[in-house]
Amino acid sequence: MGKGVTGFDAGKLLSIYMHHAGVPWQALDRSLPGVLVKYLRIDQRNNETVSLVKIPVGSRLPRHRHTGPVSVYTVQGRWRYLEHGWVAEEGSFVQEAAGSCHTPEVLNCQGVAAITLNLVRGDLQIMSRNGKVVGIENADTACQRRANANSYCIGPLLSETLGASRHRHPINATNEGLTHWAE
Repeated sequence: MGKGVTGFDAGKLLSIYMHHAGVPWQALDRSLPGVLVKYLRIDQRNNETVSLVKIPVGSRLPRHRHTGPVSVYTVQGRWRYLEHGWVAEEGSFVQEAAGSCHTPEVLNCQGVAAITLNLVRGDLQIMSRNGKVVGIENADTACQRRANANSYCIGPLLSETLGASRHRHPINATNEGLTHWAE
C-alpha cells in the first residue's frame, strides 16, 4: 500500500490507514537535541496522542508525571527509568498508571537510538528538580508543535470530526507556543 493516509471520510470516521513514512519527524524541544517525535494520531477532544519518539543514546529526558495511563512499546534500542530496576529493550511493553512519575534514560545498544511507540492519555507534567510542574505536554501542545512545523498529522481531522478542542494551555510556553523541557 502507498504512504500517507487513506480511507478517511470527514463525514464518517470508520478507519484510517497510515504509513508512518508519510509523517515527518519533528524536534520535540530545542533543549533536547536529537529527540524527535512523529505524531501518528492526535485527539484533542480526549487529550490522547499516539506517537513514535526517537531518543539518541545517552540522552536523559526530564523527570515527568502522567495524569492518565500510558502504554509504551519499544521498537528499537534500550532504555530505562532511573527510578526502576528494569531495562526496556526491543519488543518490550510498559504500561504506566495515571500518576506515575519517572526519568527516562536511553542506554547504549550498539549506538542505536531508542524508538518507542507511545499511547498517551492526559497530560505529561514536566517536573523541576524540586518537584514543581514547569511544563505540560498533551494533545494541544502536540497540535501546536505540528502547526508550528507546518507538518502533516491527522489531529485536526479527528478534532473536526469529534468536536471542538478543550483548549488547554501549556505552562511556561515559549514564544512559539511550545513547552519548555529544560529546567
